[in-house]
Amino acid sequence: MLIEDRIYRLIKLLLYTAKEENTEVTATKLQKIFFLLEKEKGIQLGLDFKPWFFGPYSSKLQDYIDKLIELGEVDVEEEEVRDPLSGEIIGYKRNYVLKSELKPEEEEIEMFFREWVRKSRSEILNYVYKKYPEYAKYSTVSYPALKGGASCFITPPCPEGRGRSSTGTKGGSHPEHWC
Repeated sequence: MLIEDRIYRLIKLLLYTAKEENTEVTATKLQKIFFLLEKEKGIQLGLDFKPWFFGPYSSKLQDYIDKLIELGEVDVEEEEVRDPLSGEIIGYKRNYVLKSELKPEEEEIEMFFREWVRKSRSEILNYVYKKYPEYAKYSTVSYPALKGGASCFITPPCPEGRGRSSTGTKGGSHPEHWC
């Protein structure tokens, strides 16, 4: 199996597991769970995670999920995130949902995914920031803020111009401002 096919299959397995657990997979949750899959399970997918605004981020992984969306195998549910004081839209929470069918074949990875999809975004970020602080060095969310259940933060424009705008087009803010 080609590595690209395996990554597509693992993304769908994660989304299948989330559906089974009746929970959501946001952009940040997707990134962190795949980061942990590489770091803690030793499954090398070549996703090349870098420290970014919400901790470890892989533009390659984002490209894979974007392709699944384009192919109609994954749907995106967007929810506006508003500033509690001004009411202005400050970002979007993106939830990825598997549309296609899947027969799970990798039980060990499915159990790993099940463990992590049950956790909240804040729990996952707390864990990643504490265990892998070198990936939090550019974060717009401080580790202590997470303990209080930090919500969504908008990030500044991507310094490398590789992010996506709130509409999903390349060249805007970093995609994780979607949460």
